Amino acid sequence: MSVIAEFSESDSILTIKIVDKFDFSALNAFRAAYNDKRAEGSVITVDLKETSMMDSSALSMLLQMFWSNGTGHFDKG
Repeated sequence: MSVIAEFSESDSILTIKIVDKFDFSALNAFRAAYNDKRAEGSVITVDLKETSMMDSSALSMLLQMFWSNGTGHFDKG
């Protein structure tokens, strides 16, 4: 499992990339990525192209992110 957070040059877009498994073990890294101070006011994109497996806790984390800051979209590739 790997959570990679990348900001655009202007910090207006945050892309959170999940590589391999997206499950409860990613909780702290995932939350840290979207709670970064630079993410305030940014559009958040969650890139799941390299995600091989998601469980119900991953779905819950995605919903929590949207409820907590109300911005973003899913990149279906």
